[in-house]
Amino acid sequence: MHRVATRAMNHERVAAHLPVVRQVADALVDAMTADGRRADDLVAGYTDRLPLLTITRLLGIPADDCDRIRRWSGAYTHSHPGTPEALLPHRDGPKFVGFGGGRHYCPGRRLGRAILAVGLERLRTRLPGLRLATDGPFPIAEREVGGVVTTLPVRW
Repeated sequence: MHRVATRAMNHERVAAHLPVVRQVADALVDAMTADGRRADDLVAGYTDRLPLLTITRLLGIPADDCDRIRRWSGAYTHSHPGTPEALLPHRDGPKFVGFGGGRHYCPGRRLGRAILAVGLERLRTRLPGLRLATDGPFPIAEREVGGVVTTLPVRW
C-alpha cells in the first residue's frame, strides 16, 4: 500500500496538482477578504482549511463533506486505544511525527510540502501587508501532532 501511495504522489503528479492548490488557496483568501474585510483568524480561515479542502478536491469529495471528514479523523485517534500505529494525543512520548524519514516516511509528504509552499506564497502575494493583529498570547491546544495554535488574529 505504501509503495502504491508513494508512486501516486511522485514529483510529476504533485506538480500537476499545483494549480488546484493555488485555486483552493485563492478561494480561501477571497473568502477572508470578502466585503472589504481587513482582518480575520488565519487558522480558522486558512491554515486549518487549506490542506483538507485541497486533498478532498483532488479526491473528488464535495467540499460540504470536509467538516464530517475532520470529525472522523478526531474520532479515529480516540477510538483505537492500544493500537501502536494510531496517532493518539494522550500517548506518552513525542507526538509530532512530521513527514517521517527512512522507511517510515509519509507517502503524501511531497503534496504536504507543496500545499505549505503554495499556501505561504499565496498569502504573501495576495495579502502583502499581512501581520499579526495582536501581540498574543495565542491559545495552544494539544492535538495529534502536538501543541498547535488554535487562533491567530491577523490583519492586512
